[in-house]
Amino acid sequence: MLINLISNAIKFSDKGATVYLKATVAPIDEKKAKIKIEVCDGGIGINENDLQKLFKPYFKCSSDESKKLNPNGNGLGLSICKRIL
Repeated sequence: MLINLISNAIKFSDKGATVYLKATVAPIDEKKAKIKIEVCDGGIGINENDLQKLFKPYFKCSSDESKKLNPNGNGLGLSICKRIL
């Protein structure tokens, strides 16, 4: 799942842009902890109209820039990540 998220961040960022992976651990009790993982990039962003469909299987963002950066993607990566979670 992390590989997919990082791959997307790199794929949709300008060449030379920085991609960050941040993990934060918050203890729940002595044996459990909550881990928050964030992937941040300097990418092209997501059209507001596409946000509601982002995790649907076979969905690809509608912007021309997105299509140019990843013309061969099948739109399954984020839906698979959501199912794993």
